Amino acid sequence: MQVQTNFNVVSANTISLTDDDYQRLSFYLHNVNSCVPGLVDQPLRDYKNYFFFSQFTKEEIYFAAIKLKPSLLEGLAFFNTPKPTLELIRPGVLNTHIDLTQKHVLKLSDADRAKGINVTLATQVDRKMLYAPEWMDKNYYIPMANIERRLFGGGSHVSLSVGFGTNTLNQPLRYNPTVNTTVEGFGARDCALVTVFLLVVCAIFYMMYSFAMKSRSSF
Repeated sequence: MQVQTNFNVVSANTISLTDDDYQRLSFYLHNVNSCVPGLVDQPLRDYKNYFFFSQFTKEEIYFAAIKLKPSLLEGLAFFNTPKPTLELIRPGVLNTHIDLTQKHVLKLSDADRAKGINVTLATQVDRKMLYAPEWMDKNYYIPMANIERRLFGGGSHVSLSVGFGTNTLNQPLRYNPTVNTTVEGFGARDCALVTVFLLVVCAIFYMMYSFAMKSRSSF
């Protein structure tokens, strides 16, 4: 018995993006939401207006991208596809979306929840995305590496307050870099030397004062 699977190519992304890391991650979240409509809040996937992203929006994009990592969606909404195969579907693209007749449900645990992700509103996978590895490198792995290099690199220590569970990331996250510094001050030996110096100066002034008083009384 021969089983026939019907599908329609619904989109093929040929969009020109900048090198802005948050725009790339926002574009990644846009594609996640294309597969699971309503999953990602609109401000986080508004990649075309990336130059208006506030610092808070950038933080939400970063943490949503961590939670909606490719491995979570691989085999359910995302499919790593050799570039020659993509060429057969739509020449010149690195990813494309297709509609399948069979629907799936994306199951997210409490640990996978993050602010900006509507896990209670939309979890049905309506589309599949076929992508070449180069596409995922450009729009996920490289931007994530660049952001984390800026946050955690350069010898600074970055403290992030991250919470997991039902009420994940309830408070706005702010980066709090703590740089180790060395403050040089007076030690015990230095204090002793200063004390001796002051005593000597006071003794000299006292001797000069006593000598002056004796000289005045002799006249």
